[in-house]
Amino acid sequence: MFLHKVVKWDITDQCNLRCLHCSVAARYFDGTKKIQCLSSDDRYRIAKALIDAKVKHVSILGGEPLLLGNELFDILGLLKSHSVSISLVTNGLLIDAQTMERILQLGPERLVFSMEGPEPKTHDQIRGKGNFARLTRIIKELKASISSRHSEISIHINTVVTRQNMISVPRMIPFVKALGADELSLLGLNCVGNASKNQDKLFLSVKEEVDLSRKIADVYSNGDNRQTLKLNINFIYPLVRDYLLVNEGRYLPFPQICCNAASSLTYINPWGDMHPCDRIFISNYDKHFQRARDVDKSISLTRTGFYDVWNSNYFLNTFAYVSDDQSYKSYNPCLRCDHFHNKKCNPCPLDALDLEEFPIESCLYVEKKVASRINTLIRKAQIIDQSMKTARINPGNAFEDRTRRASEDIRSFPSIPLDRHVPMMSQKGVRAAYLKAHDSHILIHPVSGESLFLDDNGFRLWQLMNERPQTIQEICNQHIEALSAKFDLEHTLEINGKIHDNIEIFMNTLIQKRFVLPAAGPV
Repeated sequence: MFLHKVVKWDITDQCNLRCLHCSVAARYFDGTKKIQCLSSDDRYRIAKALIDAKVKHVSILGGEPLLLGNELFDILGLLKSHSVSISLVTNGLLIDAQTMERILQLGPERLVFSMEGPEPKTHDQIRGKGNFARLTRIIKELKASISSRHSEISIHINTVVTRQNMISVPRMIPFVKALGADELSLLGLNCVGNASKNQDKLFLSVKEEVDLSRKIADVYSNGDNRQTLKLNINFIYPLVRDYLLVNEGRYLPFPQICCNAASSLTYINPWGDMHPCDRIFISNYDKHFQRARDVDKSISLTRTGFYDVWNSNYFLNTFAYVSDDQSYKSYNPCLRCDHFHNKKCNPCPLDALDLEEFPIESCLYVEKKVASRINTLIRKAQIIDQSMKTARINPGNAFEDRTRRASEDIRSFPSIPLDRHVPMMSQKGVRAAYLKAHDSHILIHPVSGESLFLDDNGFRLWQLMNERPQTIQEICNQHIEALSAKFDLEHTLEINGKIHDNIEIFMNTLIQKRFVLPAAGPV
């Protein structure tokens, strides 16, 4: 899970390139848009909104951010002065000596450059003639300056894997290492923007994808590559990685294929509107999550507070959809994959809005190869047990066993003293959703990103905090009374003490994890 909110901000819709696979081309560069660009004051207002919301990291993209010139550095300086970490994603072609000096003085945590291959022919056919030579020179100069100043700025290279550059992709590992970059990310294509118009030229077949992964694994294991270069593999799914590791002994880092829209990620478009992710906006999926009555409610950070948008039905509906396993029921083989149920992989769920069936061909291909080594049937109890230590309150025939298991689950949490008469209330901004397929509720903390899986009774306890501040004593009494109505008097008397104690253990966990806070404390 991500520890803090991450914001992707397309700070401008202007760009000095027109790449073949650009995801935003149709929205930004088609020449028909009539949306007024933000003023400098508007962008400054958005930056202030992010600071006030205590956002921890902002990734600045575009278009090409450096086209904003002085204004960009004023905004980045404002964010940095309030301890907001920054990634600057740029094609690098506008970096001259003066701009380089300003970047070094600013000190963003990450500089991210896009490169399509380790030689001019591959890179320039996608990004324009002569751009490879200019960009490699700029990166080398930047790296030399960073090293001489003992700066902590890290240089990252993004490569979008396509049919046009797949032969060259394995050679990106030694090339990027020789450049002095710290990290290489191999990214997959989304079928949006220019990529949707060039599918035959760009998208790999299943066999090409697996063969390429095999070659990348071989190169990455050579010499000290694994020790000296961080590699992110985001164009394959974990099952492909399993296949190479288990069947062939080839190592690749675990792919990061997870959707964190509306739980820790948010996206701001060039006109100041805030969306759960960039693809929802770019592909016009927002209409699926905004109810008719919410259409008129502003999602622009120039007029609306960050948390007003963050806690709107638009974002909450998106979160509930992304979190529910049933949103992936048309995906094959997701619902029988342990990586999916352990929350280590979940593909973008937006395709399910348009398609009744969505086979993930590469996973289906390798699933047969590793079927004997993966768990193909995940039961509800396994999902809950493996995902997070949870507190359960499940009175009934198996009450003794369940309370024992709950106490064991909580044992690893540090105990803190509880004043039974101090009013408590729920932490604001907690994400909550009901997972229909597994008959359980999930809570995700808005700051730590930690999750808890609860049954109906546990979820009701947490809900009590949302109704009004109450003491632990009041909560225990209310819940015991509610449970008492379900049992005969003898059974109620017999289990009252045990329920009472278990509720306190449960509340202790919620407080320790800061899902519940003292009413006078920070919210």
